[in-house]
Amino acid sequence: MDVYITDRKYNLLAIATAGGDGPLVIGADTDTEMVPQSVGRAYEGTIYFSTDQLALVTAAGKVGNYLMYQDTRGRYVFMTLMEVRLDSLTGTLEFTAENGGIDLINETVGSYTAAKAMSIAEYIDLFAADSGFEIGVNELEGQARTLKWESEEETALARVESVATQFDAELDFRFEITGTQVVKRYIDIYHHIGADKGQRMEVNTHINKIVTISNIYDLCTSISPTGGTPEGKDTPINLKGYKWTDPDGRFVLGADGVLRDTVAVQLWSRALSNDNPNPNNHHIQRSKPYEAVTQATLLQSALADLKQYNHAAVNYEVDLVDLPDSVMVGDTVHLVDEEQGLNLSARLLQLETSYSEGTRTATFGDYLIEASQIDPALQDLADQIKRIPKTVQYYPWVRYADDDQGTGLSALPAGKAYMAIVYGNTSVPSDEPADYAGKWAKVVGPAGKDGNDGKPGEAGKDGRTPYFHKAYANSMAGLDFSTTDATGKAYLGTYSDFAQADSTDPTSYKWQLVKGEKGDPGKDGKDGKDGAENVPVMTIGPAYPASPKSGDIHWLTDAKGVVTGYYLYDGTTWVPKSVDASTIAAETFVGKTFQGMHFIGSDFTNSYELVPEDVGAEGDPTYIYHSGTLAMKDGKLEAHDSIYKADKTTLANQITMAYDPTQGLMMQTFDATGKKEQYYMAMSPAAGSMIMRTPDHIGQLDAGYLEQLNGAGKLLWSGGYYMTGTQIVTPSVPLNKCLNGWVILWSYYNNGASSDSDWNTTIINKNWGAVHSGKGIVTPMSTATGSVRTQKYLFVTNTTLKGYTSGSDGNGSGDAAKFVMREVYAF
Repeated sequence: MDVYITDRKYNLLAIATAGGDGPLVIGADTDTEMVPQSVGRAYEGTIYFSTDQLALVTAAGKVGNYLMYQDTRGRYVFMTLMEVRLDSLTGTLEFTAENGGIDLINETVGSYTAAKAMSIAEYIDLFAADSGFEIGVNELEGQARTLKWESEEETALARVESVATQFDAELDFRFEITGTQVVKRYIDIYHHIGADKGQRMEVNTHINKIVTISNIYDLCTSISPTGGTPEGKDTPINLKGYKWTDPDGRFVLGADGVLRDTVAVQLWSRALSNDNPNPNNHHIQRSKPYEAVTQATLLQSALADLKQYNHAAVNYEVDLVDLPDSVMVGDTVHLVDEEQGLNLSARLLQLETSYSEGTRTATFGDYLIEASQIDPALQDLADQIKRIPKTVQYYPWVRYADDDQGTGLSALPAGKAYMAIVYGNTSVPSDEPADYAGKWAKVVGPAGKDGNDGKPGEAGKDGRTPYFHKAYANSMAGLDFSTTDATGKAYLGTYSDFAQADSTDPTSYKWQLVKGEKGDPGKDGKDGKDGAENVPVMTIGPAYPASPKSGDIHWLTDAKGVVTGYYLYDGTTWVPKSVDASTIAAETFVGKTFQGMHFIGSDFTNSYELVPEDVGAEGDPTYIYHSGTLAMKDGKLEAHDSIYKADKTTLANQITMAYDPTQGLMMQTFDATGKKEQYYMAMSPAAGSMIMRTPDHIGQLDAGYLEQLNGAGKLLWSGGYYMTGTQIVTPSVPLNKCLNGWVILWSYYNNGASSDSDWNTTIINKNWGAVHSGKGIVTPMSTATGSVRTQKYLFVTNTTLKGYTSGSDGNGSGDAAKFVMREVYAF
């Protein structure tokens, strides 16, 4: 990553590189982003320089200068150097830069009381006035509050952050940069920075472990809040006399101005006992001060705190192995520890990025246990239900028959005069009439004789038909409610009325628990009757069986007993069938050819022994053999190779190679004495480069550097110029895009023609254009004998070489005219 350093007029002074090669290199760097505690962002690190770069670094490293770079999210970052430590002896410049700049960090504001309700944008414009910042994104438009600050001296940045806190907002700085010029500075206002992208991080993959920490030091079940003192008043406000009703009924504001949690007190009251399992008094109460100067704002502040502290505080320490590149500060991720049965959502509150090391360190917070979002009152009811004595689950069995002995037992009512309802301990009803003995009820009467039409009778009273309804659920409150599906349901609900349709309101039903804990295994049942003769038969052998039935299955084998095919008899002929690979589960599978297969969660290992290498001839002392394994497992490719001399027993060398997509390619070699050498190569997506390490060297190679390396020695221009003031040469590759710079070749010029003799060279460093653009360079020249000694004067930019003429003097007159520029090369 390149960091551009400018003065306060935006004039470019230097370019330093973190995580790559350059004239100035940044190391030990940390780019710290935080939400929601702070809108500020800090970047600190060390610039390393040589003795001849001291003047450059001294000028670039002045406090107040600006840093500009593009972070991993592609956002432009603009910071001010707030603190530096220059050590010329060690060649280091330690720096700290912040994006708030001195306009917000150094300016202070005094106490302030709003005369009316104001929006968050109005407050920020007030406290950040003349800072150069303006409001950008604003997700809180339309909200207004009356706020007060009593501090006599507070930085503008701290006051802006306080505004955000009281509006429950999060802020972000954003900059528009053109070249090295900052054209716009924005303060963006969000409800919430970041997003939930569904990123799942598991123990043993991205995480080493998750440690759970709980405490109740800050727990309370009621709050007595006190606000600030409004303008024109002598005493702080409270909530006495304020009217408010919680739409959910959980929180109650008393006439004494105390806000109480009616659910939490049942769990934490000191009056809790077996005799009083649901106490509603003896709260754990806290008196808390707030800055709000209206009762409405004070209530919201107290309510937010009570919701935060009405339960035990649970936090988690996450030992992180790898943070996916897509996760940014403010994002929510999902942490999973299957051994603990723990599923958490957590927010990335702080992200520390080191561009030089290619690492990111994350701090998570705002942990939430991911579970059903049940209303707290219903959850409390569910907890009470858990204390009901355990029983056995029963299922309703309904069957129909021709008489009260169960003759013609059927699951369907058609043509049946009797019905029985019993409760069994399995979800599949029994078809044994004995299980329904004594429960039969006649539901269809005998058919009457066909009589003649009688006289019209008197109008009878209105009659209504009663209906019996049943439903199923997993709680007495109707969790997982269904009127048709009893599968897995623990509660049966019933009621009767005169409406045919089943009610979909769980409160209409009277519920009873019909499912308890799983009981001990029952005794083995009696053997069943033999199946019908037409049940399909499976056979195996080298020939088809005689007299097959439709649906029979045969596995055909060869003479050695190896299965060669799978066949199904369709009533006429044996039809070949295929076996889907997904149905095969085997500890060992022996096969030769796989086509169109998709292997999931499989390990592959290939072993080889004393395979000759194609060098020399067998018997030759230089002839060698290889033994080892090649394996693919756990998302990695590993090879272990032992090299033996011609006698096939003397070990000459051992090589271990491993490719891990997250780590790269690694190779270790061991000689016969056990001495180890290690080689390493990996791609760094963050830096866009390839990292290579040998026993003696370590370095990085990116596409730009590779292009420069390949271009070294490339001819960029050729001709024959004195390089007078009107002559300009533009090499085909800019100076800073070359590996080290330009090499200019001059030759002797005599009698109107260039001569391939008395060559002279001029070397231009690649950083000249960045540091001394347009400045002049004196380049001495001489013939081999020294008979002619002169010089040329060039003005050099990053893209051009311009000559020099001054009156009758210059590069085209006198002895200077005896040399011409012939060629320019990249080096």
